[in-house]
Amino acid sequence: MSENTFKLPPGAIRQSLVHALTAYDRKQPIRPGYNRFALGHYMKAIQAIMEELDAGTPPRQAITHNLCGRLLDVALKSIGEPESSMDEQRQNFRLVSA
Repeated sequence: MSENTFKLPPGAIRQSLVHALTAYDRKQPIRPGYNRFALGHYMKAIQAIMEELDAGTPPRQAITHNLCGRLLDVALKSIGEPESSMDEQRQNFRLVSA
């Protein structure tokens, strides 16, 4: 895992995540299998991320715990972090499939 280079205050974190995930969702309706209820799930994930941040979890770790795949990379990029590593993706896969 990369060293935490995170410097945004919590309010800016939430705003950046909401903006990035909303923009991601706006691009999805043209794809086959689009879930029109996905945005609600994204917002719930942001709420879980914010709860982890309030509990003292490092931002990158909080985001990695709650998102996966392309969505994880979109969220990390929105806060100025590099894309997820294969180890982070695998860790998240183990969390989801457990």
